Amino acid sequence: KQIMFSFCLLTMLCLAGTLTLIVLITERNLMKHEVSEALYCEGASALASFLIDVPLSLSGAFLEVTIMAAFAQIEVDCLGTVLGWALLLFFFFDSLFAFIAAIARDTRQAQVLSMPFVSLFMLFNGFIVSKAATPMPLHWIFWISPNAYAMQAITVRFAEHYPVTGPLILKNFGYSDDSNGTGIAVLCTMIILLRIGQQIALRCLNGIRR
Repeated sequence: KQIMFSFCLLTMLCLAGTLTLIVLITERNLMKHEVSEALYCEGASALASFLIDVPLSLSGAFLEVTIMAAFAQIEVDCLGTVLGWALLLFFFFDSLFAFIAAIARDTRQAQVLSMPFVSLFMLFNGFIVSKAATPMPLHWIFWISPNAYAMQAITVRFAEHYPVTGPLILKNFGYSDDSNGTGIAVLCTMIILLRIGQQIALRCLNGIRR
């Protein structure tokens, strides 16, 4: 039950960002027009978004995860792990969709660009397709899949409460508890690169033609 909860929670966080693409591109187009009138620069818009929009989104995600965890009756000592990885995953997808919205010409292209990433990360999350059952040439996908790192960390934490069945579940999915540090480093690195790419794209792409 708890593993299914983790899967549903991480999938929801993964898909929620696709709903914001229309808003992000609309705001980008408005920003481009205002920048073309020399009202402010792209950096000022990005700073305002990072200081206002991102904290509000994280607060909403925090409340959402907390409410879902309460309904799922997650143990209190596991709540920190669930919240931490869920918010980190949310921040990654928020950065990913912000980057895609910065480089895409319109909403349709943004949706086309986002689907390969969403599909790949959702499929290779260690639950639908486990690392233990995946051919060796495809193992590299798990090295970059944020969903796989989050799913593994949360499941390993849950397994500690089941000394008999827990190790069997971990072995079946190919999970281990020695990848948390790597996962955090990978996600943080990708978040930083995506945010830098977003700023470059906002400055260099999709300018206003007069």
